[in-house]
Amino acid sequence: MRISLRVLLGLMVGLLAAIALGFAILEQRDSRDVLRQAEQMQARNHPVDVCLAVVNNFIAERGRSVAGMLVAKPIDSVHQGFLDERRQAVDEHIDQVFAMVPAGSQDKAREVKLLWEQVLAIRPELDRALALPQDQRDATLAGRWLDSANNFVEGLLELVYVMTDYPSIDDFGLDYLNNLRIASVLFSTMVTAESGIFRANSMSGRVFNQQEITALRVIRHQSSLVWERLIQGAQRIDNAATTAALERLKNSPVDELRARQGEILEAAEKGGFVADGNSLQRYAMVSMAVAKEAGDLGDSLGQLKERYTRDRVEQARERTRMAWLGIAAALLLGTLSFAVLAKRVAGPLRAIQQRIDLLIKKQSGHFPQTTVAPEGDELDRVNMALQLLDEAMDARVRSDEALLAHEGLSASILRTVPQAIIVTNAQGIIVMFSPGAEAMLGYSAAEVIGIHSPLLFHDEKEIQERARELTEELGGTVQPDRQVFFAKCSATGLQEEHEWTYIRKDGSRLTVLLSVTEVTGSHGNFYGCGVATDITERSQLAAEMSRLANYDPLTQLPNRRLFQDRISMAITQAKRENTLLALMVIDIDRFKPVNDQYGHSVGDVLLKAIAGRMHNCLRESDTLARVGGDEFVVILPMIGNSHDAVGVANKIRQSISQPFDLMEDITVSVDCSIGIAIYPDHGTSEEVLLKNADNAMYVAKALGRAQVHVANEGDGQGDGEARSATSRIQPTDRGGPITSLLWRRSYQCGNATIDQEHRELFDSGNAIIRAIANGSTPPEKFPETMDALIDLVITHFRNEEHILAEYGYGKLEEHAQKHEQLVKRALEMRSMATEGKLSLEDLVAFLTRDIVAGHMLIDDRDYFSMLRQHEGQK
Repeated sequence: MRISLRVLLGLMVGLLAAIALGFAILEQRDSRDVLRQAEQMQARNHPVDVCLAVVNNFIAERGRSVAGMLVAKPIDSVHQGFLDERRQAVDEHIDQVFAMVPAGSQDKAREVKLLWEQVLAIRPELDRALALPQDQRDATLAGRWLDSANNFVEGLLELVYVMTDYPSIDDFGLDYLNNLRIASVLFSTMVTAESGIFRANSMSGRVFNQQEITALRVIRHQSSLVWERLIQGAQRIDNAATTAALERLKNSPVDELRARQGEILEAAEKGGFVADGNSLQRYAMVSMAVAKEAGDLGDSLGQLKERYTRDRVEQARERTRMAWLGIAAALLLGTLSFAVLAKRVAGPLRAIQQRIDLLIKKQSGHFPQTTVAPEGDELDRVNMALQLLDEAMDARVRSDEALLAHEGLSASILRTVPQAIIVTNAQGIIVMFSPGAEAMLGYSAAEVIGIHSPLLFHDEKEIQERARELTEELGGTVQPDRQVFFAKCSATGLQEEHEWTYIRKDGSRLTVLLSVTEVTGSHGNFYGCGVATDITERSQLAAEMSRLANYDPLTQLPNRRLFQDRISMAITQAKRENTLLALMVIDIDRFKPVNDQYGHSVGDVLLKAIAGRMHNCLRESDTLARVGGDEFVVILPMIGNSHDAVGVANKIRQSISQPFDLMEDITVSVDCSIGIAIYPDHGTSEEVLLKNADNAMYVAKALGRAQVHVANEGDGQGDGEARSATSRIQPTDRGGPITSLLWRRSYQCGNATIDQEHRELFDSGNAIIRAIANGSTPPEKFPETMDALIDLVITHFRNEEHILAEYGYGKLEEHAQKHEQLVKRALEMRSMATEGKLSLEDLVAFLTRDIVAGHMLIDDRDYFSMLRQHEGQK
């Protein structure tokens, strides 16, 4: 059943209107979701703000209470009034905090309630002590009050973290402001915590023990990291109030506070005790001043976050309003389109259909003589054109003359076509030989038409080889004659294209692209039509491009692309023949100083000389490729065992270690580090073998360079003698709190592989810190533990770069350079571990500052929005 054109047009207009309406409805739904998220974001701010207000006020209460304990006299009315004001603020808001805690944070809230009850229990005793002279107070009260207060502050901050660790609504600005505000409160808390420990100890009159000193140094290190991130992050915010608060914090007596803490710690480490009433009072005032400025910055950030949230809500509401307008516009547009279709299209089309019916009747001899006026719109003029068609039908006889003229024109055009057009009959004899064929092959049409077949121009060996290929491909015997041109065409019914070598009359050769088609003539005769295009220059260019694409232009060795093809074929051969295969990764040691001293031109000469020496150490069946600046790989097929590969590697290493006389007055010396992986012992795929060989090369470098190392072996091999890598790291006896890497869902970028590997790095880092801190792992195992961490870091960096490359990350090269720097740093720390020089502070700083804070939470954040957008489109 056919659908009329008018109905079809109506359906199309309806479909377009429905699509427009659908898009408008989708936009309305999306805008409603955005509004719901923005309102949810606004609702989440309030409990966090109240909780942070409790933290700020309680920190002030804690500091003023301890300051009062330091004064010999009873607390005066001014300090008591300040203390009462802060207590009132804490008491007013703490119940609000517990009432607004989300369901998922109730467990942490119950823990905080218990800590709050402990604070309430000790407050009366503290008030009584503050009302007495210092010599009548309980000497242990200050310490007990600080312990209870610090635990309560720590619990409140953990509750803040739990309440903010909600599923992401993909708002980077809110996360940024929220994290900065928490950082300001965390810094204020750390400062007052440090000061509280110093004051409590000073009031006790005893010297710090080693465990307390270690704990204070770790806290100071953490507060320094928070200080740096807080200052850097707040400087990026363009807000006058926040900028003013930031300047006040930067100008606060932080340096004086740090200096005083350093004096006390240095004296304590020497077994001394430095404290007096005036300096202790000054220390307390400085600490409270720094904490106050940090709190002011946090308040400013909180106000900025509240304004940011309100703006997002208003934007979402505006978007919702526009979506409703879009729905109304789509409905109005659909209605108007149907009206225009009915008046301007459907009616005139009906008239056209009637006119076509009249033309059909004319063909049957029943056409009534009528005329159609040319007046009217465009469709009326179409009716007039249909009437003029009547006259065109009467002029059909004149078309024969035009056809003859057309044939002459076709012959003229054929003479200008540069391609060779050759037509054969059913017996394969040439029946047409175009002027382009004459020019291309040097034969005249008279020499070949009716006499020869196209086999005259073809290489006999090429015909036989093509016949064998088609026999295998089509599953039937193809004879080495004219069948090679038409067998595939006959089997598929499609035109076939294939490259051939044509032999000219003078014996010279050219490469052509031959397109063959089967044609049936007007009387049922079979013809074969071939069109040959000269692609000699293109073939030569393709061969040159292939060479450039597969070989390194400097050393003329296979490049990474050709190496990948050859390692794949070598693995296939080794698997088929059940033989061993060795893969070497070779990195030139001390190559960069040569480039830096003599320039890249001398470095290029050195690379060519190195390639020549390595090539002389290999068999003809081996493959040597350059895959990087000074990085080479070697494929050794058909080896007996791993010792054969080690022998070749040592031969290469010894050859490279000999001095190079590059040019007049320039002699240089370099070495190389070689990693070896054996198929199938160390992997059965190209990726696994290359990874293990590359890791083995890095181990060789870590063992002192100029080494040969086999994957999965504990010792590197050099000059045939085993090298021992005994660790001399001593177990820690520091005690006290140890830094722990805390994973939060806001650190997720949206890609499952990257997020999983980031989480594994957190877990591995925590395990290593605990192992070194508590001495549970023997010292000789620490280098192995570092090796596991390094392997995990290298694997993650490669996977991350591969994923970013797939998504087209614009800063991939810069990101990869940062990865390389971190790997070098990790290898240096592994060497320090082997030499017994690795300290807990160095390891903690590397994991927290370089890997987590510096790279994963700053550098990696740059691509989070890109990955989240791509993952959201899946």
